[in-house]
Amino acid sequence: MAHNTQDWQISCKKITERGKRLLKLGQWIDCTFLVGNEPNQIVIKGHKLILAMASPVFEAMFFGGMPEINDPILILDVQPEAFKALLEYVYSDEVHINSFDKACELCYAAKKYMLPHLVQECTNYMWSDLNPKNACRAYEFAKLFEEPILMERCLQIICTQTVEVLAESSFEDIELATMIKIFEQDNLNIDSEMELFDAAVRYATSQMFTVQNVMLLQRPCRVSVQPAMSPLQSSDSTASVSEAPEKAGLQKEMVESSDVPTTSSEITKTSISDDADEEQQSTSTIFSMRNAIQKIRFLTLSPQEFAEGPAQSNLLSQQEAFSILMNISSPRSDFSMPEGFTSSTRRRNKVPVVKWPPDCHMLQEVGHRPDSSNSKRHLSDTLQQIAVFSIETTNRDANKYYCQRSIVHGTDCLNTCDLECSVTFTVDKNICVIGVQIPTQVLGEDPSLVPSAVTYSELLYAHLLDADGSRLTYTHYTSRVPYSSLVDIIFNRPFYIQRNKVYKVAVVFNKLGWYPMGDSRSERVVYDNVCFSFGVGPTSDSVRDGLIRSIIYTY
Repeated sequence: MAHNTQDWQISCKKITERGKRLLKLGQWIDCTFLVGNEPNQIVIKGHKLILAMASPVFEAMFFGGMPEINDPILILDVQPEAFKALLEYVYSDEVHINSFDKACELCYAAKKYMLPHLVQECTNYMWSDLNPKNACRAYEFAKLFEEPILMERCLQIICTQTVEVLAESSFEDIELATMIKIFEQDNLNIDSEMELFDAAVRYATSQMFTVQNVMLLQRPCRVSVQPAMSPLQSSDSTASVSEAPEKAGLQKEMVESSDVPTTSSEITKTSISDDADEEQQSTSTIFSMRNAIQKIRFLTLSPQEFAEGPAQSNLLSQQEAFSILMNISSPRSDFSMPEGFTSSTRRRNKVPVVKWPPDCHMLQEVGHRPDSSNSKRHLSDTLQQIAVFSIETTNRDANKYYCQRSIVHGTDCLNTCDLECSVTFTVDKNICVIGVQIPTQVLGEDPSLVPSAVTYSELLYAHLLDADGSRLTYTHYTSRVPYSSLVDIIFNRPFYIQRNKVYKVAVVFNKLGWYPMGDSRSERVVYDNVCFSFGVGPTSDSVRDGLIRSIIYTY
């Protein structure tokens, strides 16, 4: 006997199949959402119980002390396609992401409705799709939603592929704070500071026009400034602007004649009326723009480069240009650098190009095949093995530093199975952790256990963790080593860590034998101007930490 066509439940073997069918049919719906903004608003229907099962936000919305009574429920800050994808995940555990923009929009919705596993799926896709074109936007997204690992990965794309990032048209749309962050970096793959300055000019041309000219065209300028040589003024432009400039030469006149304050001393002399919101926005924008310009290392340019380039720009006043040029031409010049400008004469360090692990070439393909459960597992497993970034170096020992801990040797410890040791630490500078240094076995007191060879085969596992216990990098080590010595355990991938954040290194010894246990005499060690603080966080996170003698790092 044939089943009734309405008995769709019988053909569904799994609950995810039932959920997909229920969402598709719209049967037994009891809630309605109006999603998006006009003219792209759409109505989406759902089931309170299923939504509440997936999200504590939906649970509070429908079954909390003050349940939602609006019908339909307005959701104006989420794109319709993103909300549909969110419901698809809730009902079927499936995630379909086919673009970086969709990943960002879906991640925002997942954050809003507290769906951490969906957030992870979105960030996994972003990892697989990062490139110079979207690195700045991804950085701003990661910063906004407090995704530090993704944020650090974006910074490494920016620092290692700087020329490509600056050349993108999307660079003109980034936040000023992002540009300042880029210009602050010691490590950038550029040949000259002119590349940064040219990018800043492009940015200023775009952003100042959209902010300042709109202000001038809409109303008379209400910003009054004490007469001063502004970096965005000519020496005789102290009168307030009362008329909009003509379209011809609009930007040049705006830059040369505006009375917007641009230094901290001018800001304090400025009075702005309560209803001058546009003027306040313009002042803040230009002041931030100045902060970016001041990060450029003009003193690394030749006199000719500076005279033919930045000195001709309206972004610098004549006095500033003259002072900088004098400092470039003569380091012993009596002219000091303009206030706020960097006096660094050191060129940026070129960072080795970011290199994905070998299997990560598959990662991008996997990220575009979300329908495959095997692909999902492969993507997840691969991402767990990726450090914030990997670098390819031809001579790893060239700039290797050892933060050597002060250890007092105590009793020897016999390893009968797996001997674990770990220590937590923070640093006051961003550095790259390469590995750890540990002691090798000592000859035991029992004569029957004393081997005749002077070396033995060591076998251990070491890894670096963040404060949440997530593995950042690791290595399996096996090699013949001498007794009573120290050996370097180098991680598979160097890993850049952030200052003032808690990390933990741990080593698990798998070789039976005696190890020299020690006690740390100091929890604070300074080496090469880098300060390490050990034993931070819970005491349970540091176990037999005297077996970790040094942190090996570079920067």
